[in-house]
Amino acid sequence: MFKRLRQSLGLRFKRRLTRWQAWFERNERVIVPLALLGGFIFDFLTLTRIDQLYENLVLLAYLVLAAAGITFVHFYESWTYHRMVRENGFVDRMLGYLHAPTPFIIQFAFGALFSGFSVFYMRSGAFTASWPWFLVLVGLMVGNEFFRKQYIRLSFQVAVFFFALYSYAIFSVPMLVGAIGWWVFLLSGIVSFVLIFGFLYFLRSIIPTRFNQSKNGLLAAIIGIFAVVNVFYFTNILPPIPLSLKDIGVHHHITRADGGGYNVITEPRPWYNFFSFSDDHHVIEGDDAYVFSAVFAPTGLQTEVAHHWYFYNEKTSRWISQNRVSFAVIGGRDGGFRGYSRKDSISPGSWRVDVETPSGQLIGRIRFNAIRVAGTPDLETRIIE
Repeated sequence: MFKRLRQSLGLRFKRRLTRWQAWFERNERVIVPLALLGGFIFDFLTLTRIDQLYENLVLLAYLVLAAAGITFVHFYESWTYHRMVRENGFVDRMLGYLHAPTPFIIQFAFGALFSGFSVFYMRSGAFTASWPWFLVLVGLMVGNEFFRKQYIRLSFQVAVFFFALYSYAIFSVPMLVGAIGWWVFLLSGIVSFVLIFGFLYFLRSIIPTRFNQSKNGLLAAIIGIFAVVNVFYFTNILPPIPLSLKDIGVHHHITRADGGGYNVITEPRPWYNFFSFSDDHHVIEGDDAYVFSAVFAPTGLQTEVAHHWYFYNEKTSRWISQNRVSFAVIGGRDGGFRGYSRKDSISPGSWRVDVETPSGQLIGRIRFNAIRVAGTPDLETRIIE
């Protein structure tokens, strides 16, 4: 009786699973893009601060899910599984049902990871300098849905997993040590190597045959990814995560307010100025220009940032460095650590100010046109808290 009941329940479950799979395959072209877009919007709205526990637990959960999925898929298809489990028919059927959607679960985990990374890295660096890295992340996030046939290969799965692991270590290790810089970046690489080789050692212990067949491709992929990411970092293409620019603007005068904010004398900007590539800054002869910025850093992290002033030489069509002003940044403030720099007696023409890390990574940038006028322009006074 119990045997017939179990067989009946198993048959019903199998029929429902088959119908669900058929429905998904019929509507896959619509479901996948909508899920991708919805997931990215959800991450953009919910992943707020990179140093919050929730955000890190979510990303860690996806990493664990991807690692568990890779392990299970290849263990299920290995000789070890056949020797250990095949004799138990019920367990074998249940694991068979679980095995069918596991490649999709791995894809989901990777898609969610690269979506979250895209959000954080997008907030961290200026697109003008870091667009190759953004293209890699977005390409992995979108292309994740087109690599389905590749997800049966151990070397491909582990390569993508290592890239995700390395991307997470790049901003989690600085938060743990409370600093940024080349040595922290190298430490992130060492941590990633230790974790991925620990994972590979575990895989070799449970699927030795398949691991030995793929080990050359695995090592080549890991070393290649490590080399490319290091090139991106040392050429200042990699965004300076976990730092991010919260606010930046050009003003006529800035002083410290009694309540801890800043008194700012500035030109009123229309709302549509948000979409402008550069601001117009009207000055009379001898006027100074002030640039204010607020840079977010995680709690416990202390470093320096610099305002690097450039003037555009129209004769040579090049940006010429004028001066570089550095100041300390202390992490933890939600609105970012505030600071400003000044250019005395600014000349008419095109200017830009890059907000940089000590190693030159670009956190953000403002461009403005200094326009000489005969009389004092319209100004307003406000307080930046």
